[in-house]
Amino acid sequence: MIVNILTKTFVVSPYIKATKNPGSFKIIDIDCRNDSQDIIEYFTDIQNMVFSQVSVPSFVLLRPTGNNKLMDFFQILRDYASMLGLNKKMYNTWIDQYNKFKSIWDKILIFDENYHDITNIDLDLDDVLSDKEIPESLARDIPVEYFLNNIADCDMARKKLANFAAYDLQYDIAQFILELYNRKDLSDECKNKYDTFMENFSTIYSSGKRFDEMIVQDRENTEQIIELAYKSIGSSIDFSLYDDLEKYKRTYTNRGYSSLGLFKYNHFLEDEVLESGYKLKIRK
Repeated sequence: MIVNILTKTFVVSPYIKATKNPGSFKIIDIDCRNDSQDIIEYFTDIQNMVFSQVSVPSFVLLRPTGNNKLMDFFQILRDYASMLGLNKKMYNTWIDQYNKFKSIWDKILIFDENYHDITNIDLDLDDVLSDKEIPESLARDIPVEYFLNNIADCDMARKKLANFAAYDLQYDIAQFILELYNRKDLSDECKNKYDTFMENFSTIYSSGKRFDEMIVQDRENTEQIIELAYKSIGSSIDFSLYDDLEKYKRTYTNRGYSSLGLFKYNHFLEDEVLESGYKLKIRK
């Protein structure tokens, strides 16, 4: 079982021995929190430890190594749920998310001889009403799913979700450009706009800016291309989806992820957060 707790940071079953792709995964052994340590302090220490690494791969796997490794694994998850104030349905989505990708993980992870499936074990957690406020320095690395009901009054939440929207838009426009590139029946006006767009893209890209930044910077010309192309080939992109974050958060997309990266975004958790009205408490 694997649970995403922070940016690129996952708590994993103690029965995971190694991975078949060490370039994308790094296993770090950790202890669970001792009784004298504050929960927020514990996860802040994990955050600092992970990002003090010389290089951070796509997945950092935190593996409990105490005398009772399985109990330590559950204790870390209990502490995380307690810190965030999650209800039982929300943390049960961790199991749903893992099971969705289990067949893929089984081909990537190497388990020790004592392995047994723990996804059928009740985490034995009740609904937690937490009065803890998460400091912004820690909150910035908490997965965006927990922020979905914070976007109206939290700039950090808006920026997190807007970043996903930008990557989705980047993908849509990249596919759109590919379609235009392969068309032979575009109007001259549309061809000229397309050429201008690609020239601007090359200039901005060579300056070191990302594609999604280029889209924002060259928004007017991008929209003109799309409008003209729609007239020519009947294809378009709905920019309103990316301008209206309330609409976007309730729309199913890949959130900019592809391949195994899709595991990083938990749509089961998204549904439960939106349905329950859960809001993360952030200390400014």
